[in-house]
Amino acid sequence: MTKKYQNQQILVLGMGLSGCAMVSFLSKRGAIVTGFDDGAGNKNFPCKVYSSINQVNFKEISSVVYSPGIKSSHPVFQAALKESIPLVGEIELGAREIKNPCIAVTGTNGKSTVVSLITHLLNTANKPALSLGNIGIPITSAIDNLTDEILVLELSSYQLEALKTPCIDLGLFLNLTPDHLDRYQTMERYAEAKFLMQKALKSKASFFIEKSLQANWSKFLQFKSVYFFNDFLDHFLDEIDEKIKESFKYISPFEKLNFSAAIAVSKSFGVTNKDILHGLKSFNNLPHRCEFVKSVKQVKFYNDSKATNIESVIKAVTSFREPLIMIMGGEDKELDFSLLVPYFMNKVKKICLIGESRSKMYQLFSPHFNVEECICLEDAIKLAYQNSQPNDTVLLSPAASSFDMFQNFEHRGNEFKKIVNQLEGERV
Repeated sequence: MTKKYQNQQILVLGMGLSGCAMVSFLSKRGAIVTGFDDGAGNKNFPCKVYSSINQVNFKEISSVVYSPGIKSSHPVFQAALKESIPLVGEIELGAREIKNPCIAVTGTNGKSTVVSLITHLLNTANKPALSLGNIGIPITSAIDNLTDEILVLELSSYQLEALKTPCIDLGLFLNLTPDHLDRYQTMERYAEAKFLMQKALKSKASFFIEKSLQANWSKFLQFKSVYFFNDFLDHFLDEIDEKIKESFKYISPFEKLNFSAAIAVSKSFGVTNKDILHGLKSFNNLPHRCEFVKSVKQVKFYNDSKATNIESVIKAVTSFREPLIMIMGGEDKELDFSLLVPYFMNKVKKICLIGESRSKMYQLFSPHFNVEECICLEDAIKLAYQNSQPNDTVLLSPAASSFDMFQNFEHRGNEFKKIVNQLEGERV
């Protein structure tokens, strides 16, 4: 391994999973690494970590590398800009060393599911593949152990803003709906960030997008080799057995697009219909996405903690036929919750609210629904159960981020499952 960062003093900003991966990555390459984390006093870190900007001597630092969730408004980020110190995102740090074939997936909803499905279809066809990026495995933690795998990267808008190196052989842009407006303020700025994927595509790459993206955002569409993935599932089903076709008849439009996207990518990498079919049959969906948890006294509980925006909640609610008791709320991303009202009508019988956004949600939902604010998730679950009847469904689908009360959406979902699994006995 080359010592390409030999004796360079590098500051890692944000010491979560990505930050710790960068410390190891850079140390192996000869860098002198220190870290910065706003909660440095609470954890054990693999290097010296500062928690106050006054502790940092920026005159000695050659570059600052930062984790995906760090905002450009962070004081360390701004100080680096002021001192003309290069700023490099974790995704870019790893991308500079990618030699493997690389698929990248972005979009507002469904990224993790589609990344996992593509990886599964490739592996099923004996084409070794590995999921990395926003799905939970930093590129810098994996780069040194790669052999000949096809890399399938999940990329958020934050990561795309940081990615400069053309490393992508096939780009996939799934969809675009309102999200992260606390960061971007307008949909136009959010769309612009997503379309930055084009700058990281290799010159001979392919770019697959959903048709409406061209119709609605053509001014950001610049790459030459653009294809639409919408109809790939239909074409695939036309080519296989009629009995199999019947089993796809009742999937939602959103699921249909996810399948179409994964099939389009798989076919581009030479996966046969036989292997695609085998892979689709054996694929297990990811947790925290309309995940059935338990039935208690004929009341079903579902964990949809990953639903952190409006479109995800609509997708969840419209997939149920039985009466719903919703558990919602969390860190406010400046989304328009009133868009949910028409989808809740004649379906949602009660809404239990938690978190930072609960007062805002109460004002919007209470004129139309039975709504109560709760102190914590456990109180919301117990309230939902107490107000349920046999054949009701309690659905955690927050329409908000988790960071006001939890470490991430997985932590929130796991706590939901833990509390639900402790429920027993009659309602009181």
